[in-house]
Amino acid sequence: MKATFLPHFLCVAAIAAILAAHPTAAAERVLFDGQPPAPAGITLGGWGSGTVTFTGEEQYEGGGVLKIKARDFYQGARLDFREPIDLTPVLRQANAYLSLTVKLGSGSQAAPAVAPDMGMLAPGMDPGGMPGMGAPQASVPKVTKLRVVLQGEGTSFELYPIHDIAPGDAGWVTVGIPLESLKERVGEGSFRVKRLVLTANAPDTLTVGRILAINDDTEITADATPSQFNEIPVGQPVRFTAEASAGVTPLKLCWDFDASDGVQEEAVGASVEHTFSKPGRYTVTFTAKPADQANKQPRVTTMEVQVIN
Repeated sequence: MKATFLPHFLCVAAIAAILAAHPTAAAERVLFDGQPPAPAGITLGGWGSGTVTFTGEEQYEGGGVLKIKARDFYQGARLDFREPIDLTPVLRQANAYLSLTVKLGSGSQAAPAVAPDMGMLAPGMDPGGMPGMGAPQASVPKVTKLRVVLQGEGTSFELYPIHDIAPGDAGWVTVGIPLESLKERVGEGSFRVKRLVLTANAPDTLTVGRILAINDDTEITADATPSQFNEIPVGQPVRFTAEASAGVTPLKLCWDFDASDGVQEEAVGASVEHTFSKPGRYTVTFTAKPADQANKQPRVTTMEVQVIN
């Protein structure tokens, strides 16, 4: 039987076609997923005057959690990895993120303003009242941002989320922090994280269930609707609301209220209000697109509203 050999350039083309038909699977690197730290080669420690402990009494998806007492952006927790974790495979692919699943504590609660002298009545107190009772409520800062520092071999890098934290109904929220700037700094090199520092912008106890480095290829899904479609009086405000998601990718939600003069960015947000000044039928355009440099197709939704005199 006579053997047949393909020319070299045809072999290369065939291999390229196979790779194109089967794209590289999204990478993932686990930094913390609920496992006890010591057996996993993780050493926990405070950062500044912050503290961190591991507990299995509270769980997230079957694993334990980290309890971090943060005070500000420079006081929180550190995780030291006995074996540095190579993030390079994640950085080599599109849409790279550090994904943190967290739950905030009670930092958003108000605290009573107690009088400095416990023997004197605080403002607003009646005689016989306990100090602090009836006193004005002092606002306690609320955690809206996380700060992450990734320390590698001879270098470190700071990361911040694009949007403020918005906890879900169960309290847990997964925050995606883009790694694009780290990817640009590393270039063709590699990055192995030896230490991760996690802090917040205000005092609170953070509960951490997961810390992962991932590639997020989730498509954008979105839905939008007005508070009223028809017979809207001129000058009456109309509320437009939308829901959109794309995995951990942060999104920018944009609105245009009259497509006849071109689709522009006239308002931004999940809930916006608009007043039409003239009667007629208007095409309202809602666009959900990445707020960072993620390679994802924007999702566009249009709706017709009728405005009358």
